[in-house]
Amino acid sequence: MDTGAPAIHESLVYDPADTHNHRVLRGIDFRAVRLGDGIAAAWRDITDRKRAEQDSARSHAELMALYQVSSVVSSTIELTEMLPPLLGTLAALPMLELEPRGALLVKSGSELRLASSHGMPEGCAALSATTPADAPCAKALRTARPAWGRMPCGEHSPQGA
Repeated sequence: MDTGAPAIHESLVYDPADTHNHRVLRGIDFRAVRLGDGIAAAWRDITDRKRAEQDSARSHAELMALYQVSSVVSSTIELTEMLPPLLGTLAALPMLELEPRGALLVKSGSELRLASSHGMPEGCAALSATTPADAPCAKALRTARPAWGRMPCGEHSPQGA
């Protein structure tokens, strides 16, 4: 303030329980400037503006993710060509908070067949029906719904391992 320029400070308080979205609980804009022999100060509540900025950024990220996924899916009709880049694209989406690796398994008779993988160790390519029933991939087959899990590859052994 010695230069005559105002001091400007934003103070943001985040919800400590919301570690994923970092939602703003309260935002204050504080400004002070020298005025004669004293100081003039003003502050205002900017919570709504900061929340709107967060919502806009989140919507933009979701639209970009949808665009990335749709670009990969529309690039080919061949499933075997589509799955590797699709897994890479999905693993890279920050909103999913996934490890940068994954596998798509298909039930082939009584066995699990690896349809595609991204960033998985070589040993994981041998996954088969020996997968334990409580593993995320086995749960996906039982329920016919996708399953997301954080399981190191060594937690269940491929057939013959």
